[in-house]
Amino acid sequence: MIKNIKKIVNSCVSDQAERKAGKTGDIPVEFQTKRRVRHFWDQNPCGSKHVSRSAESEEFFKEYDALRLRLHPYLVDVLPLSGFPGQRILEIGCGIGADAAAMASHGAEITAFDLSTVSVKLTRRRFKQYGLKGNFVVGDAENLPFRGNSHDCVVSLGVLHHTPDTAGAVDELYRVLRPRGRAIVMLYNRNSFRYMILYKILAATKKLRPDRLVAEEYDGKGNPLGKVFSRNEARIMFSGFSDVTFRVYNFSAYDMARVFDCCSPYLTSLAKRIVRRVPRLCYDLVSRVLGLDLYIFAVK
Repeated sequence: MIKNIKKIVNSCVSDQAERKAGKTGDIPVEFQTKRRVRHFWDQNPCGSKHVSRSAESEEFFKEYDALRLRLHPYLVDVLPLSGFPGQRILEIGCGIGADAAAMASHGAEITAFDLSTVSVKLTRRRFKQYGLKGNFVVGDAENLPFRGNSHDCVVSLGVLHHTPDTAGAVDELYRVLRPRGRAIVMLYNRNSFRYMILYKILAATKKLRPDRLVAEEYDGKGNPLGKVFSRNEARIMFSGFSDVTFRVYNFSAYDMARVFDCCSPYLTSLAKRIVRRVPRLCYDLVSRVLGLDLYIFAVK
């Protein structure tokens, strides 16, 4: 499957940006970071490492969608598809097109947008395979190539924490929304059990940097950038919106077991067996407070 992904990979360097930076190699740090982020997601399209089917096969998308819904069943509440027919929707960070295709299949006019050329190509292939219509754009979330007040809804799930200027990207999101338009955004939660407790323990006992743990454990080794945000931080970034509400989801029970990594592999293994026996409903309740993902629902 990885070989098939690599066949799709295009150049990750923007010639225009390089020319602006000059021939001396004095490329702005922000651009270097974005280039590395783009390269990572070109090589590792969202979720593809969890799918056994070839990216060239018809079953690739179906397997990914089934796995994603099994792991994140709350997404049906986050994105109520019945509310999208006829709306002009921009998805910032389309990945391999799971949500874009779902919204398009329910009558939305979709623009699938991503920094990764490979991700946009896979999304375009998905739409063609499913007989769906959409627009497909490669670009930077901090500099959206759309006019102001042009979209009814902007969706961005698990994306804006991977760009250097997240607040700037939120400002751009606000700009392209029509008055009373909606934004549905997910950022990694600073107040999750994983970040507040597990990563602080691992940082203290194993000399690991919490920011590198966020980047690599959440999305894979080699990911150059991943950040966490609290509700207060998100509230400041979304302060221009007229109404903002929050929900927290996605608690990993095994994070509790991993607390014992600093003590003994045996204790960790024992703890994993114990947490496996706890009813999922219990973890669903915990996830509303200590989950990994902070969902932001905002109205312009």
